[in-house]
Amino acid sequence: MVINSQKLMLTMARREMRAADVVEETGLSRSVVSAIIHGKNCKPVTLGKIARALGVEPEQLVDMEG
Repeated sequence: MVINSQKLMLTMARREMRAADVVEETGLSRSVVSAIIHGKNCKPVTLGKIARALGVEPEQLVDMEG
């Protein structure tokens, strides 16, 4: 799955969170969080962890097609 980088960054900004905060809240590594912020694919479970840390539904972070 690809998280929309702009949606992710906007959601982080609304919650006044930095990438380091996402790392701390999710338990993911800095390199994984950085890669996702820069548009790399992630597993659905990783999307769920990030969404939960940001207090949003996973659908709010991806582009839904179809």
